[in-house]
Amino acid sequence: MKKQMDEVTRRRYIVWRRKRIIKRIVIPGAILVLFLTIGIKSLMLHLRQDDPIEELVEKVSYIAIDPCENLDLSPLTSALEQYGNEIAIYFENLATGCNFSHRAQEEFFGASIMKAPFALWLYTQAELGYIDLEDVIYFTEDDHLGGSGIIRHNYGIGEAFTIRRLIGLNLYESDNVATHMLRRTFSHTGYVELIVGLGVSREDAGNILYSRVTAKEVGSIARAIYDYLESNRMYSAEFKYNLLNNQFPFITSNYPVASKTGWYHRYGGAWHDMAIIYAPSPFSLVILSSDRTGTEEDHQAYAYITRAFENFNRLNFSLYQPNETSISSKLKLYR
Repeated sequence: MKKQMDEVTRRRYIVWRRKRIIKRIVIPGAILVLFLTIGIKSLMLHLRQDDPIEELVEKVSYIAIDPCENLDLSPLTSALEQYGNEIAIYFENLATGCNFSHRAQEEFFGASIMKAPFALWLYTQAELGYIDLEDVIYFTEDDHLGGSGIIRHNYGIGEAFTIRRLIGLNLYESDNVATHMLRRTFSHTGYVELIVGLGVSREDAGNILYSRVTAKEVGSIARAIYDYLESNRMYSAEFKYNLLNNQFPFITSNYPVASKTGWYHRYGGAWHDMAIIYAPSPFSLVILSSDRTGTEEDHQAYAYITRAFENFNRLNFSLYQPNETSISSKLKLYR
């Protein structure tokens, strides 16, 4: 009986000892190895991320790539000399990113030029399913505004318009009534967030028709619109058609021009154009000016400036060829 009890005790002791070894040595050891492995990997990742040499190389590589490097900008500065402080310019070759600016930080009353980013926001909302472009909005007395447009002249109170039609009129007719109908239907908070994200000051974002902008800010908007037009997204072709169909272009070219103009005689005056010119190497050109009334002389000034930038773009970026869908030959009529 004693031997049997001793054997049972011995077996219990062996089991107890094994458990003690596992508890005090094996498990802590495994945990230690795990933490060491994680710590070493984290340290290696941290060192790679914060390596000052790699960071410096990346910065130097980025800084060294200047798309305008070694280009002769004197033809542009010479072309603008006669206009002095009358205008502000922002140019960007959309294939390379090379840009040129003249008084691009000067603020101007935005006028209708800001209807273009408003349309960009509406189209993106439609893509997300928040807006149905076939829904109808009715023309009310509160929508009756002066200025540009055809609705107040040709349609009566109570007339129904699809959202698609209003966006088009907002763009190619620069119709103030259409803009107001869209603005009262859709809160423009999201639109403000969009243009603030594109670099427009929140303080100057305004309410579409009464904002203040710079040529550089409008140039950023033009880049965003171009990226959308060339993205082959749901409404990119429709948006492109509406801009190509601008009824009041100030910037003109032998190439297709997708543009949005804006003009107003109050608040210091405004006579602006934001254009995407589909040359063999596409470029954007923003011209903002005040105290102009659209005289023949004003149109000639814009034509002269446009030719200067067109020639500069052709001489320096002639090798780039756009894809087949970048020109408007395949566009449908969106009315």
